[in-house]
Amino acid sequence: MEESKSSESSGFNLIRWERLALMFEGLSLLKRSSEASYDWSDCRIYSIIISDNSPMISLVGLIPQTPGILPKWLLFISLVSILNSFQTYTNLSLTKKVYSNTNEVTPLSARTFGTWTLISSVIRFYAAYYLTNPQIYQITLASYIIAFLHFGSEWVWFKTTKLDSGLYGPLIVSTLTITWMISQYDYYVKI
Repeated sequence: MEESKSSESSGFNLIRWERLALMFEGLSLLKRSSEASYDWSDCRIYSIIISDNSPMISLVGLIPQTPGILPKWLLFISLVSILNSFQTYTNLSLTKKVYSNTNEVTPLSARTFGTWTLISSVIRFYAAYYLTNPQIYQITLASYIIAFLHFGSEWVWFKTTKLDSGLYGPLIVSTLTITWMISQYDYYVKI
């Protein structure tokens, strides 16, 4: 009884806990152990820790386990873009802010833009967790290049946007991420 009390007070090192890791590859049941330690490094998307008394969700598993800041950046940008996508279905204000030099922003064009952004978000979400896969790395880089070319052409060629607060975000994020991904390609695909 005394051993059980000391183990319960030591955070994640609890006796008789089961860990379920839900991953895109499928559901993996990790071992049930009477020892008081677990390996958290293989957690991809999230973990659910189940004790005899109550379930607890571990946020540790949400963070990509690939070393470096780039995977965390891709996850952050993906989540922000998902929120932006949902916004385009309900409100035109942010889309009009980006395409501020035209009256052509319609609910249909906003939803199309939101769908395109959502598809890009899914690609970037996958990349956050599987950045060492060369194909996923390359398609993610391509998604940022396409975004840069789109926003750049809307500004320079089509003149539907102007260089102001609505365009700063997409240009800065795409330029920064393209540069970062090109400079770190060899590091991530050779892990």
